[in-house]
Amino acid sequence: MNSNLVYKKEPRKELLNDETVLISPRHSIDHNRVTSNIYYAFCTF
Repeated sequence: MNSNLVYKKEPRKELLNDETVLISPRHSIDHNRVTSNIYYAFCTF
């Protein structure tokens, strides 16, 4: 798993109520494209 770039990136953090919490990474462009295609397929069905 050390070759996977997701594990090499610095984790994203956010401050909530004076407490630092980890948040999930952003979606990739490919993920958004696939999601859009699925949405379109259901809308035109």
